[in-house]
Amino acid sequence: ADVSGENPWVQYAAKRLINGEHFATRCEYGRFHSAFTSLKKDFRQQITFNGERLVEIDVKNCQPLMLGLAAQKSTTYGNSSTSLVPRVVTSPFTRPCSPSLFLGLCVDGLLYEHLLDVARSSGFSSMDFVQPRFRHRVVDVPLERKHVKQGFIELLFAPHHQSRRNPLWPIFQRDFPYVAVYMESVKREKYQALA
Repeated sequence: ADVSGENPWVQYAAKRLINGEHFATRCEYGRFHSAFTSLKKDFRQQITFNGERLVEIDVKNCQPLMLGLAAQKSTTYGNSSTSLVPRVVTSPFTRPCSPSLFLGLCVDGLLYEHLLDVARSSGFSSMDFVQPRFRHRVVDVPLERKHVKQGFIELLFAPHHQSRRNPLWPIFQRDFPYVAVYMESVKREKYQALA
């Protein structure tokens, strides 16, 4: 595949793969990165092993589903033997919400669509999902699924203080309180633990 018109990181990753130089690392947030994962999907689809094309499986809403299952199973990160759900219902920033709503949206692969609908109805624009220091480089475009998905990833992997500034945070507190409380409890201890 021709990567000459791509950004330098994609070119670098592609050249390392072509030369048989493989690397894998975890970033400060704990996410896994490699020469393979750094490539765009259309480039990854052209990679072969022993003459056979590789198969890539994309599990829709997998990370949110794992988060929801961990939150459902968890106590307050090992500090209590009680379930999070009863604790959340009495929390002042929430309204009663069924934990099955979050898990159901994840299982159906519709969490990002739900977040997109709520973000649009709340008046958010794509610029709300761009960090202030980069806004001068970006043009406001209609809010799309990719914006809320990126917002969710940042909400999940960023340090606690940064997550609280994410436009999705109030939506999570309101619509998915048990997930929000779980995220807060984990991030207070060690934010990279959600990676």
